[in-house]
Amino acid sequence: MQPRTNVSAWPVLATVTSLVLIAFVALAVAYNRVVDVQNREQLFIEVAKTALNLIFVGVATMLVKIVVEQYFAARDRERLESAQREAAARLSAERVEAAAKDTHERRLKALASLTNNYWNAKKALKIIEAHRSAKSYGEQVRVVIDHRLALQQLANEIRAGVYALDGADEIDGALGEIDRMLAGVIDEWRDQYLRLSQLQKQDEAQEDPQFKKVPGEIDRLPNFNAARENSYAALHDSFERAAGIIRSQVLPLSTRPATIQTNGQPQT
Repeated sequence: MQPRTNVSAWPVLATVTSLVLIAFVALAVAYNRVVDVQNREQLFIEVAKTALNLIFVGVATMLVKIVVEQYFAARDRERLESAQREAAARLSAERVEAAAKDTHERRLKALASLTNNYWNAKKALKIIEAHRSAKSYGEQVRVVIDHRLALQQLANEIRAGVYALDGADEIDGALGEIDRMLAGVIDEWRDQYLRLSQLQKQDEAQEDPQFKKVPGEIDRLPNFNAARENSYAALHDSFERAAGIIRSQVLPLSTRPATIQTNGQPQT
């Protein structure tokens, strides 16, 4: 909104002054033409009254004009300031919304990374459990290595604040537990793979499954068994602790409640 342009009071003053001058000129002319002294005095009085009335009207008009102009100027200033405040508030709200959306998307990315890498690592372990062969063991542990590295990168990014997550230390602790269990499986594979590969060659010469040694050897691997114990309960509990904290922070922005439940515990 453009502020109102003030109109100068000088035209009114000039008009009033001109009228007063004209009145005095008319008085002078009439005064010279009127011979009778009493009439001259009466004429002078009437013209003087008229001039005074004109001066009063002019001054009153200027005062009214000044008051009206000040009122409209103040109103225009207030409208302009109000429009500026509203624009600033909208800009601030847009920035807050953009920041919230960016944070929401980053947290969602963290949850997707955690979920994808955890379930793929667990899938590899379950394939080992199902196949129980040296070949499958080697192939699937290599898959576990890839997803473990991805989880380590995610943990580093969470610690660095990349995802702006609350409860980062607790998430990092849960991811650390997953990492230790996967590290045990990987280290065990490094130590046992060659031996199991040699046993596999012997098993291939055996036609009777009950005489094959590799399945039993895999079943007795302590670190692998620790990871899959109670249907991978320890591994999954650690995942759920980390994922639950992140999930509580990535609900749709328009439906995010003030308090939600995560693993039975209220999270604000």
